Amino acid sequence: MACYNKKTGDKLALKVLRDGPKARREVDLHYLTNGHENVVSIIDIYENTFHDVKCLLMVCEFMEGGDLLTQFENQSSKPYTEEKVGEIIRQIGSAVMYLHDMNIAHRDIKLENILCSTTGEDCVYKLGDYGFAKRPERNVLMESPCCTPFYAPPEVLGRERYDKSCDMWSLGVAMYILLCGYPPFYSMKGLALSPGMRSRIAKGYYAFPHAEWDSISQATKDDIRCLLRTNPSERMTIHELMNTPLVRGEDAPPTSAPLAIPGEEMDDVSVSIGIRRPSETLSFMPDDHDEEDLMHHADEVHDKIPDEIPKSVRFLRDGVKAPRLHSIQEEVGRALEMMRMGGDAVYVKQPNLAACSNPLLAKRYRTAHMSISSVHCS
Repeated sequence: MACYNKKTGDKLALKVLRDGPKARREVDLHYLTNGHENVVSIIDIYENTFHDVKCLLMVCEFMEGGDLLTQFENQSSKPYTEEKVGEIIRQIGSAVMYLHDMNIAHRDIKLENILCSTTGEDCVYKLGDYGFAKRPERNVLMESPCCTPFYAPPEVLGRERYDKSCDMWSLGVAMYILLCGYPPFYSMKGLALSPGMRSRIAKGYYAFPHAEWDSISQATKDDIRCLLRTNPSERMTIHELMNTPLVRGEDAPPTSAPLAIPGEEMDDVSVSIGIRRPSETLSFMPDDHDEEDLMHHADEVHDKIPDEIPKSVRFLRDGVKAPRLHSIQEEVGRALEMMRMGGDAVYVKQPNLAACSNPLLAKRYRTAHMSISSVHCS
């Protein structure tokens, strides 16, 4: 929400968090990195109490341009040029590199969390919302399934242990959306995360349809392939991404063939390597056939790209509400807190033994009632 400095009249942004370990971790990590030019700046932090609930108030700079997803939607999700996408990734990648060098994983990089200073050409892009950010011990992998499904890598959806490379997959998805207007993975049924969508993410099944991607350079598509590798150890690092021609604003050297991914063969049904013919390319497979077809025909796939590919990313926010997958411990803690609240006002209904059809229950109740002597308190 917006707020104003009473002395200067400056417009600022206010974020209210319910005080707790997760909220304090978010504030700590954001404050630790907010000095970077492409991270939303924190002006001040306060503690307060509302209706006996302890809260943290974080006052940040106000980003007049809103979030990048809204800007993208306002222009009817028309794909950005490679030059513009390269500039966006250069700025946000600089912030991600700053985090990764400090061993911090953001874990929720998406267009909604990229904030814009203006709507003009001189826009400065900044990374915000550290709600899922974490700084694990060195050489210790993370386990909590924190993500937004459209941007989630296979290892997170598979509830495997993972590292900072999860951010690189999310950057690859963001690049793909900005360059064509729709995500590489989505549910054909309009769900936040369907079994078929999960399978395609796990196996890296996506494509570069001709209509939107023929004008995109081979080098840029190779960058996306390297970011969307299902094996985290083979995924492009942030330092490698920052050194690509796209991000550096340089002309890419000419390439005659798509980049091969280690362990994958170049053939007419190759996945995430190159498009041969639409009828022979594995891509957005209808969910009606997802599980059985993927399990029994993984080596003989000849599914067609669907006739209608969504031309807008609006469904990322409006079509479905993507649930946030919080830490299991945090969910349990929240449930326990709710169980403790107002427990003294809970009314437990006594059983109606007269209408009870269970003779064993009635017998046990009579036995217990007869064995307990009455106690009178004066």
